[in-house]
Parts: sequence; C-alpha cells; structure tokens
Amino acid sequence: MAELRLIHGWQLRDAAASRVEPALFELLATIEHHGSLQRAARELALSYRHAWGLVTDSTHMLGTALVKLERGRGATLTPLGKELLRLDRKAQQQLAPHFARIERELSAAALKHAARQPAKLRLNASHDLVLEYLREFANKSRRVSIELHFHGSLESLESFAHGDCDVAGFHLPERPAAAITQKYATWLKRKPGQLVHFVSREQGLVVARGNPKDIRGLGDLARGGVRFVNRQLGSGTRLLLDQLLAQDHVQPERVRGYQSEEFTHGAVAAMVASGVADAAFAIEAVARQLGLDFVPLARERYYLVVRDEIARDSRFAAFLEVLRSRKLRTYVAGLPGYDGTHCGEAATLAEVLRS
Repeated sequence: MAELRLIHGWQLRDAAASRVEPALFELLATIEHHGSLQRAARELALSYRHAWGLVTDSTHMLGTALVKLERGRGATLTPLGKELLRLDRKAQQQLAPHFARIERELSAAALKHAARQPAKLRLNASHDLVLEYLREFANKSRRVSIELHFHGSLESLESFAHGDCDVAGFHLPERPAAAITQKYATWLKRKPGQLVHFVSREQGLVVARGNPKDIRGLGDLARGGVRFVNRQLGSGTRLLLDQLLAQDHVQPERVRGYQSEEFTHGAVAAMVASGVADAAFAIEAVARQLGLDFVPLARERYYLVVRDEIARDSRFAAFLEVLRSRKLRTYVAGLPGYDGTHCGEAATLAEVLRS
C-alpha cells in the first residue's frame, strides 16, 4: 500500500464540488518568493498550463484574484492571496500533530492488511500523451504497475544504461541526421535491451488560433515580433528542432525565445495559449487539445527499450498485453497526428537507428 498523508483542505461553503486544489497554496508561496508564475511552475515541476489553470480557476471560484499578473513585471499576490496563504500556514501548524497521530494509526493498519500489489515497472521516458494514458490503464489492470517519470529522450536512455529504470522511452525523426543517430546509438549500444515499437506522431509548430502572425515555417521564427518557447536541452523534440533549423539554415540565435525552455509538450502549448509566446515546437495533439493551430513539419517514431531481465519474466508479457490492447489502440486513434499501428511489435537496433 502506498503511504498516505492526511492534509487539510479548503472548499466553498455549500458547494461540495468547489474544492481548492492543495497545489494552489504551494504555487502561491513560490510566486510570493520568486515573483514569477513561470519560475514558480518550473520549481514545483508543474506545467505552465497547470499553474496558469490553478490561478485562473481560483479567480473564477472566489470571484476575485489571488495573483496579479503583469506583462514584463512578473506575478505578485493580491492582499487576499497573501491573507489566504497566511491562514493556510497557520492551519497546517495547528493541525500537524493530530494528523501525524492518525497517519501512524493508518500505517500500522496497513502493515496488518496489506494486499499483494502487482509487479512494478520503472519507466523513464520522453514526454508523451499516450504514455500518460498507458500508466493509468496499466495500473487499473492490476497485472502490471507502471511508475512513470518524464525526462528527455537521451536522459531516459542514459538512466536505462545505468540501471536506474526498467523501461526507457525515446523518439527519433523518420529521417534523422547522422549526429542525432550517433547520440542515440551511444546509449542503446551501451545497455542493449528488448526494443519495442510504441507510436508514431506528428511534430511541428503550435501557433495561436487563426495563426495571426502568419507563421508557416521555421524561417518565420526569425522574424521580428515573433516570440518562441523551446523544449529543454537533451529532449528528443529539441534535437529534432535543431536538425530542422540547420536544414532550413535558420540560426538559433536569431529565434527570439530559443533559450526559453519548458519540459513537456503541454507546457509549451500552454505558453502559446496564454499569449506568452507566439509559437512552440510540439506534437499536433496538444495543439488541438487547446484549440490552437498547427503547422506540421516532421514525422517521428517513438520506441520503448526494456531490460533483458524484465523481458524474460511475466512483467514483460503483461506489459505487452497492455500495449497491444484494443483499448490503447482506440485511444491512440483518437489523438490527432498519432498512429499506433505497430504498438507492441518487436523492433531491432538497426531498424531504430535508421528509422
């Protein structure tokens, strides 16, 4: 049984569905410290879209703002925001001893009545929407439990080579540059494993609805007045973007915002949706989810590599069963830009590296 923690919560009186998310208070405290919503989201490992949603949802719920956002001046707490944060801290301090006692009682009960949990797989992978769904679906199946952590493609393969995870997820363009292939080959050859096809997906430019800046290709990112937001260094998406910029002879230093980084496709798309950026490079599905426009630029293939020891036991069979399930394929088919035709099929190292 996972360790449970008892926390207090806030909700509007006589409105059971209007519960304030606990993450809001962490966000308020971090904004108060740094004076920036973007920096607070990064420190708390929240996507910008999630942080932005917490702030806007609290405004709608309470009818007044807790955070004041000003372009070029960052973010500050309103007087109500400061008072709510102060009272929340006071409540935590007064309730902590009582909560600790109840938590100890629960832990003792769990030791007596713990149920057998399904075998767990540690999966480090580049961010992907289907992986998020896969984790939920697999965990509900009770046959295999997936502990998912998102990192860049190369970082995930490095952790796999060092034995820090059981499965690693990574993606390459269908026509990768030699320099990209070599980076992946370095880690894949260091710690061989069972390679499996996952999905293919479309990457391109995410822009505002109606494409008001008329952004049609990477060359347009170098125009004056166009603000871009990038993925983090070492991510497969960043490697693909750099390859495409080089092919189009666009120098990164000419792209305003090239050094501005976010860690997921959803985060960069949220920056465009909120008006902080005019364009981002991400998968088509996140653009459509937020009602944004999309300019397709490249097709890529996503793979999974599984430790040989895992591939020889029942966990791998359960994992493949989930990958090949009709339910997962149906979910993939409903995502714009995705194709799961070969999901769960075996792949070879030569096939992966030549994509």
